[in-house]
Amino acid sequence: MPLDDARQIYQQIPNATENYGTFDIPCESNITVKIKIGGADWDIDSRDLINIKQSENQKICTGMIIGYSNGDIAIINEWILGTTFLKNVYSVYDWYNNQIGFAKLHQS
Repeated sequence: MPLDDARQIYQQIPNATENYGTFDIPCESNITVKIKIGGADWDIDSRDLINIKQSENQKICTGMIIGYSNGDIAIINEWILGTTFLKNVYSVYDWYNNQIGFAKLHQS
C-alpha cells in the first residue's frame, strides 16, 4: 500500500517504528485492522499482522502490512491484498465476470 497509508495504520500502535516501509512493532501488540471493501468491513486478525523473528535471544516483531514510496513501485496509489488479508476470508474468483467475492470465516 502507499507508505502514507501504512504510516496511518502503524501510528495507532504504541512504540511502532518505521524501517524503509516496514514497521517493527511490540511483540505483545493485540491489534485488529479492518479493511472496507464493497461497503463491508473485513477484519485482519493480529496473529496474521505480526511476524515474529527470533535473533540471538531477542524477538523482533514486524508488521505484515508494508508501505511503498514513490521510487519503489510504479503503481503507488493502489493496495495489494496478499496472504495477510486472504488468510482471514473465504475468497471466490469469477474470471468470466471479472469479480472477486469474499465471505467471513466461521469462528467458534
